[in-house]
Amino acid sequence: MHLYTLLRDRASINILKILYENEAAAKKYTMLHSELAAKLPVRELPTTVPNLVDAALISAEKTGTGETVFSITNKGKQFVEQFDRLIEVMAGKREELKAYQVEYNLTPMEQRILVLCAKMKSESGAAVPLSTLTQEVYPYKDPGAKSGTVSKYAKKLEELNLLERVKKNNRTFFNITESGERVIKDQFMNIAMPNA
Repeated sequence: MHLYTLLRDRASINILKILYENEAAAKKYTMLHSELAAKLPVRELPTTVPNLVDAALISAEKTGTGETVFSITNKGKQFVEQFDRLIEVMAGKREELKAYQVEYNLTPMEQRILVLCAKMKSESGAAVPLSTLTQEVYPYKDPGAKSGTVSKYAKKLEELNLLERVKKNNRTFFNITESGERVIKDQFMNIAMPNA
């Protein structure tokens, strides 16, 4: 059964809703056809029940008296829940969930290195040398003595795919990745960078 066929038959949707509410509110797991017909606000088609059974949204069994007993399946319950969510979205009552945002919980020094690298890259248009980055991070200290420390922090940023290390002629350079730029924009724009 195609979804289009089900959605065109208002009786199908109403039967699912009635059986769902019967189970959820009244805690009754079955309903006789006569009870269902009395609650159904629209006329069911000859194909309505067979379509729902074929789609495994409801189950139907004959009783000893010849009347049919209906119950909603788990698939039918899922269908009703999703249908109700769709109605809420269309009515503007429900906001769509936003995409997940990863929070990196970087230390102040990692944040500083990431932001400085991005700033220097945007100013020069080229990859940032480790020596220049170290000089910016530790302006009053010997860059040669602190390059190992900066490299260690940068390694963590590389592992998080925020920085990219590039080797050229025995020199180390860093590029900020798209993820790194996004993190700066989304999470660190209002953070004052600490002095080292």
